[in-house]
Amino acid sequence: MDNDSKEIKFDDESSYEDDTPPEYSSKSDFSKGSVVQEALKRCIVLRSDEMRPGYYNYTVSDNTRKEIWVTDTRDKFISSVIALRNLLGPEINRDEKFKGAIEPLEEECETLFDKYAYSPYESEVQSNGQIIFKKNEEIKYMPMIESIVSVSIYDQNQKRKVMREVKGGWDNYVNGYKESLLNIYDKIFRELNVLIDSINYFKKKSGF
Repeated sequence: MDNDSKEIKFDDESSYEDDTPPEYSSKSDFSKGSVVQEALKRCIVLRSDEMRPGYYNYTVSDNTRKEIWVTDTRDKFISSVIALRNLLGPEINRDEKFKGAIEPLEEECETLFDKYAYSPYESEVQSNGQIIFKKNEEIKYMPMIESIVSVSIYDQNQKRKVMREVKGGWDNYVNGYKESLLNIYDKIFRELNVLIDSINYFKKKSGF
């Protein structure tokens, strides 16, 4: 064998199941702490902005009407917290205290979605020939702002409820959902901050 050749050995006893949390610092080859710091900064910047619903801004150019979507700032903040939470997933899973604090909040998000989500109506012909509309509860989604949806409204002339396609017919529910969701993600963000502080993510190692 060439004297310059080096034998590569693998430690068969090494395990990826080690529960010891890694220590990240600015001097690591890969500094997860730096990544977490950037994600944290983004959350702070976005939450410092005014929380306002998204909306369409309409302009006319060359006799052409254009729609420009102005992003919902609540969505941007919530997405940034989700990214930070996913980034800290291993740390959360290692700590039962924080896992127990965050998981119930995430369950609240699911419950909130079920409360505000839209279910489409489907027509059904009765034996007497009458057409009725029923919600398909197996399908649930959150419509975009100003989406056209079928809703049940009371018709004064017919003195009964009828189905109508209404633009923005679910907007109030969408905004109610996002306002409530924002409150939950504020709580999640606070818990993530406590977690980051408890594991001294941004401490510096002393070097010699």
